[in-house]
Amino acid sequence: MGKRKFRLEQHRKNEERVQRSLIVSVPREMVDISVSSSLTITLPSPSACPVSIPLTVISECVVPSLERLTCNLSLLNPFPAWTVVSRYPSLVLLKFQIHGSGISVNVNRTINYCVSIHQELNWSFSLQNRTVHSDVCSMLRFLPTIINSIGKLKYVLDKLDGAYLCGGNPDRHLLQQWHYNASTLHGLSGKYCVLYVLSSHCVHLGNRSAVLDDSLFLDFPTIRHKQCEMLLQGDIAGHPVRCSVCSSYRRSTLLPQTRCMANHAESNRVNYRYQPVPLLATRLLKLRKEIKRKSIQLSRLKAKVSLNCEASGVMVDEQLHSDLKAICGSLPDSTDVLKMYPKDSFFNIFWQQQMQAAAKKDARMMRWHPLMIRWCLSLRHKSSGAYEALRDSGCLKLPSQRTLRDYTHYIEAKCGFSVEVDFMLQKAAKVESCPERDKCTILLLDEMYIREDLVYNKHSGEMVGFTNLGSINNHLADFEKSVVSGHDSSPSLAKTMAVFMVRGLFTSLQFPYVHFACTNLCGDQMYDPLWEAIWRIENCGLKVLGVTLDGASVNRSLVKLHQSPSDPIPYRTKNPFSGDNRYLYFFSDVPHLVKTVRNCFMSSRRSLWCKGKNIWWSHVKKFYNEDSSAGMGLRMVPKLKYEHLHISSFSAMRVDLAAQVLSESVSQALHLTGGDEASETAHFIGLMDKFFDALNVHNFSHGARALKPFQMPYTSRTDFRLKWLKEDFLCYLKAWKASVEQRIELTKTEQNLMLLSAETQLGLEMTCMSFLELVPYLFSMPDVQSFLSQRLCQDPLERFFGLQRQRGGVHENPNVVEFAKNTQALRVVKSVCKSSSLGNCRRGPVELANMDELCEPLPKRRRTSGKRSDHATSRQLTSSALEQTETSNGTTTLVSSNASHDNSLTVTCAPVMENELIMGSALYRAMHALLEDDTRLLSTNASVAIHKMAESACQWISAHPNESKSMETTVSSMLQKCMPKSRSIKQHQMWSRYHKLRISPEYVGAWKTFLDNLETVHTATFSPMVYQYVGHFMFKEMVKSHYAVHTSTNADCGLTCPEMYALRYSAGYVPRALKKKLERCKSKKYLLNCLDDMLTSDDAVQCDSTDWIDCIDRGGLTFVNSLTFEVFIAMELEIRSQLQGCKPVNFLTDIAPTVKNNEDVLFFWSMLSSNWDEESSTALFQMVVDLWLTVRGYSYTSAWIEKYKVSQKKSTQKSKGIRKQL
Repeated sequence: MGKRKFRLEQHRKNEERVQRSLIVSVPREMVDISVSSSLTITLPSPSACPVSIPLTVISECVVPSLERLTCNLSLLNPFPAWTVVSRYPSLVLLKFQIHGSGISVNVNRTINYCVSIHQELNWSFSLQNRTVHSDVCSMLRFLPTIINSIGKLKYVLDKLDGAYLCGGNPDRHLLQQWHYNASTLHGLSGKYCVLYVLSSHCVHLGNRSAVLDDSLFLDFPTIRHKQCEMLLQGDIAGHPVRCSVCSSYRRSTLLPQTRCMANHAESNRVNYRYQPVPLLATRLLKLRKEIKRKSIQLSRLKAKVSLNCEASGVMVDEQLHSDLKAICGSLPDSTDVLKMYPKDSFFNIFWQQQMQAAAKKDARMMRWHPLMIRWCLSLRHKSSGAYEALRDSGCLKLPSQRTLRDYTHYIEAKCGFSVEVDFMLQKAAKVESCPERDKCTILLLDEMYIREDLVYNKHSGEMVGFTNLGSINNHLADFEKSVVSGHDSSPSLAKTMAVFMVRGLFTSLQFPYVHFACTNLCGDQMYDPLWEAIWRIENCGLKVLGVTLDGASVNRSLVKLHQSPSDPIPYRTKNPFSGDNRYLYFFSDVPHLVKTVRNCFMSSRRSLWCKGKNIWWSHVKKFYNEDSSAGMGLRMVPKLKYEHLHISSFSAMRVDLAAQVLSESVSQALHLTGGDEASETAHFIGLMDKFFDALNVHNFSHGARALKPFQMPYTSRTDFRLKWLKEDFLCYLKAWKASVEQRIELTKTEQNLMLLSAETQLGLEMTCMSFLELVPYLFSMPDVQSFLSQRLCQDPLERFFGLQRQRGGVHENPNVVEFAKNTQALRVVKSVCKSSSLGNCRRGPVELANMDELCEPLPKRRRTSGKRSDHATSRQLTSSALEQTETSNGTTTLVSSNASHDNSLTVTCAPVMENELIMGSALYRAMHALLEDDTRLLSTNASVAIHKMAESACQWISAHPNESKSMETTVSSMLQKCMPKSRSIKQHQMWSRYHKLRISPEYVGAWKTFLDNLETVHTATFSPMVYQYVGHFMFKEMVKSHYAVHTSTNADCGLTCPEMYALRYSAGYVPRALKKKLERCKSKKYLLNCLDDMLTSDDAVQCDSTDWIDCIDRGGLTFVNSLTFEVFIAMELEIRSQLQGCKPVNFLTDIAPTVKNNEDVLFFWSMLSSNWDEESSTALFQMVVDLWLTVRGYSYTSAWIEKYKVSQKKSTQKSKGIRKQL
């Protein structure tokens, strides 16, 4: 059965057929009736005798044109109250009606309704010659857009007949704001009636505007909102007297007046200081009587206590009396306990908080200290169950976990960059007050394995768990999948989490900045996130001097992207965002290098050889056996254990075992006992020990205590260790390689087995060369007295990963959502949370010395009483940090409330230009994107300079479109050279060419010439971050157009029989859940009657889709009627059409608008809500769609992960990590 015919059948069941028996005589030659889109009845025309056709057939037949509809209307004339006043070129129906509003009825005046049907069979409606649009009047939105039958026309006119006029706001205090003048009415004579046109007066109250309606079809003047719906559906009795827009306007107008009255209310508190003497004397007399009454009561209680002591008391001897008195006198009170600890210590704060919490009658009255919040978060991070058990025991007063979540969920926990995190980084680094040297930072980069899982976020509508490395990387990944598989493939689940951590070189800053969900990561995929992170960190006011990575192949590939032809080893590159041509240095993590050196040393495949002597692991084993053979405990190297020489899969990850083997004590022992055979082995171990000590200085006093000069802090740019690294260590590696290459009798493979691995050699040389240039640069800065080389290691990031695994208990690998939430909690906790004792790096003490930083106030999420909006908490900081003001010329001024007095951020965005040449310019789009970037909220010098220059550029481009076009052509031609000649996937080559271009003198010179032209017209500070952002934006647009992805959708999205069963079952859940919710909400209880109309009665006709519910119903299921079920079918079909594709879909931003505007959904909903008023219909429709999308979001996410497990043949449930298994 066709869809249109099914709708007609439903319409016949719901409408009363009062004229079913009427018969109309029509000439035979005029009969050409299309009952549906697939059925046509045509009678032959030899004779002219009429044929009898039922009225219902003619009224419901679909006509192809306006002429046929006019003909059927003239035959039937089913609307006597409406007058046909025109038939060409549009069919116009007019009606005069004595109209009533919800406030008053004027029986002496009439209103004219006008319905115009046009040639395309679409229609429009006007009220008193005022056109009412469907985008304003929600009642018209649910009516058919095309009138191609008498039945639809009757349905529309019946709805209009049942509507009533919005009464507006005739309140006296509102009318006083208008200067009502009856002379503003001007009567105009129309063709069919007398129309009264009023001159509209506008007023702006807050952010709303209204008009004064004093037209003659009301007995009174009233105030309407400009977007007033005019018509409301239903009866006057029992319904609101005004539309929802006017009601909202009324509330917003009355609220300030109510608050003003409350502020001016008289206080009950009396100031007795200014009372007259007679009143004071009276009050004094009352107080004396009250004191006398209390004294009598106290004496009676003392006498009662004395009698009880004499009656039931026990006498004790003098010795026991003195002992009890001494014990009671020795107990310290609360003040004595506080005196035992320093005033600003954690213990003093802890006991103060405990005494305050014990004195509170209600726990909600307690205000917790920031240090207590951080300490409680660290306890909960260890174990939520243990924290709750400690809190329930009553031994300690601790905040609830709901309170702790308000601090950890202050901003939305998600992958990728966020301006809220930028603000947190600024606050943690104290950018506004710190000296220049404290702004020097280094970026730590590493990956952590996570659990593959998919979670639906009902607040944002996203399915969280897919890979996400930024827009450009996601686009290239989609293109690669489409090329490899030949069709759209499903998105990939994330297996690892790439984390960027900002670490201060002279401060204790250890801030997990950003993380990305990824799988099968490549070096070229990390290029764009790396440089965007550096751009944002530099924009925050910090300086990024280097990047530390481990020796993974992904990181080596990333470093090689930046290799310069002049540098044989890729150890540095120019920072394109620095104005002083500063370099960015690459470091390989020293603890990882020590482990890889030990692994090459002990590998059975390698036989290390240098200058005619062997470097063998067997020399160390031989010494260990000789040293421990006696077994009496007297040993030369007591730290050398069995675990150091017999490495397992787990012990291979331990740095301490590798460092203790490659130590000075082992080197000296081999020199003493190994003879000439082990001399090169001892020399090699001694060099590696000095290298590790020189690049792992972590303390100012450890070197002096241990008498090891290589572990002393660096104090000058001419430190002796720098000379040792350059002349001894690097030269040793080069000489080793040269001696092996001189053995020409060996193959290249055999020569490589005599050396350390190529990856390890590259890491050692890269780290040494970067360190040799970084240290002199640091000591060239003012106020730099010392430097600890351990600041370049990845230990903080390893501890961060350990805390992430620690949160899950036995299940070490969190999923994407858990990782994001843990990261946000650890940002709040800072250094209070202790790392695991089983971690892979040194477990330092709890840093509670910096009390000023730990005691700073913490931002807290604001609690709301109603339903939280989509972005209720994610943009609190952004909205508070930025205020927008609109000027008279249409420009928008952004003022940062966080800006200081000396450096306030005021950015004026250029108005949108109508010139197509300007709007089509990629240069203008890039500059405009920079103006709209969220980093405009930052109040640093760099951010202010960037956005001032971008503003000047937008204004200059608008004034000089031809000159800007030539600049765009020049830049595009340079960027085009970076693209591969074919559409082959060569991302590594593309990003390598692009990086060489962006730091080349030609590219920088072209942009400087362009920006110099701007400075001659507009005053702006030069900043290379502007043109680097703009050029990168243009390059990404070019890449997306070059690697275009063509998506295809599957047209087959119908419902199977089991799915119809499940849909019928799930559809009953929605009204049942809404009913429970509305029963608790007093302001929306009027919707309960509408919900009852969605349910079916006991004698309803059963269909095939109810068989499953009949089988499983035990008496508690909810059944929906046929029209409600059709609404859910239409919504489900629209959802399925949107889910066809390879890209992840957002249910709230992508699917919800299409479902709410779907024609079938609106049609069936209008039939279902025909007896409801417009406000109830709209409110309930929004609630039903939102709840159904939430249900489908959870169910689709679960179905997707089940399909993934079947295809991959593995489970995604929580399991033990590799460390626990080992």
